[in-house]
Amino acid sequence: MDYPKLSLTGDLGSGKSAVSKLLSGQLDMRIVSTGGIQREIAAKHGMSTLELNEYTKTHPEIDDEIDGKVTEMAALPESLIFDSRLAWHFAPATFKVYLLVDAWVAAERIFNDNRTSEQYNNVNEALDKILARRKSELERFKAYYNIDYADLGNYDLVVETTKATPEEVAECIIHAFNAWTQKKAFQQCWLAPRSLFPTRMVCCSLDKDRASLEVLQYNRDFLIINGHGFVCKAIAANDSLLAVTLQKQGFDEIKTSLRKSFLKQWEDLNFVKFREYPAYYL
Repeated sequence: MDYPKLSLTGDLGSGKSAVSKLLSGQLDMRIVSTGGIQREIAAKHGMSTLELNEYTKTHPEIDDEIDGKVTEMAALPESLIFDSRLAWHFAPATFKVYLLVDAWVAAERIFNDNRTSEQYNNVNEALDKILARRKSELERFKAYYNIDYADLGNYDLVVETTKATPEEVAECIIHAFNAWTQKKAFQQCWLAPRSLFPTRMVCCSLDKDRASLEVLQYNRDFLIINGHGFVCKAIAANDSLLAVTLQKQGFDEIKTSLRKSFLKQWEDLNFVKFREYPAYYL
């Protein structure tokens, strides 16, 4: 890899901009953002970016132009960081990273961010609009490109930013990126221990013989299948990130056994408090 490139995708409010800047400084790589490409195209057409966004709704060729620019830049003899929702798709040879964040935390960040051009009356309104925009984007990209950018299987590395600082996230990415460029193994999924849901009653000795932590993804929730003890220790140590093995199959086999009592005991045991319980815990 003479000119390895990195594409950074993620949830709204996940900290992509802050992490991109840290990566750029530490890896000495230029950032290419979709926003920057849009500004160039808007200037060429004599429009503001807001005008271009409205124009794009009825002129999909603008999206094609943006996508083509990403594809073109992916072939440049230069190491780059793409800060773009779809660069993982249009620059497939990149090291593909997805940043996850709890929706409530994202809403709080965006509501308190004075740099954003959007104004919200409260965090609840910010949350509603974030979820609506995410749904709209998913539907649009599915209809136009037949892709799902929220499918974590599309990425080489997944990092949750709910509890981690931008510096911690950047360090995790750099370690994995360097391993990837050297064709070495690396941990592919890092989640916040406090965000994980238990799937049974636990005690101090549970899972002490487990060699790894297995987590099941169901929609936007992450459930501990094996390794409750690992998670308890990580919470006690106040770790913001924990390496997990992610799996997507198996929810139907466990859903009837999930009880709210598991969550209450987990909260008492680990001194944590979930914002809300998933509805499928009976």
